Amino acid sequence: MSYHLTYFFMSFFTRRLAPHDAQLVIPLLRQSNRFFSDQEAAQAFLHELSKGREFRGVHDGTNMLGLMGWEDRGLPKHGVVEVIRFAIPERKFVRSAAELLFDTSLASIDYYFRQQQQRLRKVFMVISNNRGHAKEFLEDRGLIREAMLKNHYHDNRNESVYSLFC
Repeated sequence: MSYHLTYFFMSFFTRRLAPHDAQLVIPLLRQSNRFFSDQEAAQAFLHELSKGREFRGVHDGTNMLGLMGWEDRGLPKHGVVEVIRFAIPERKFVRSAAELLFDTSLASIDYYFRQQQQRLRKVFMVISNNRGHAKEFLEDRGLIREAMLKNHYHDNRNESVYSLFC
């Protein structure tokens, strides 16, 4: 299922991503994450998809502007989801595209739990502290910074844990 939003003169749409989207995702992942090669970025995306993780992408008609991937943690009765990728490059952060991506991803997550006859209780993610636009966006959307992780995934880079309680 895809969603469409027209924002002033820009038009965006989201859709669920599949393995054949790897080539579209590579430039985005290289800009927003520290992948050393196109091959490494493609491998990460395909590996995450193979584990059953859902990814949504937001497009402007010609370019992919961002993607968001998630997976549930624990059993469905726990109602907890981790956003494993929230990739929107800082230099090209378009708030309205981020809103559409985030909202449609949350709707998809909520639908997943309703199908399991459960409810979504918490969404959390780890995000690099140097992603100012993304952190501001998350805080504006109601996510709370719960913790700071020092050198957790990468040396000399700190991350924050953000959570949304539903």
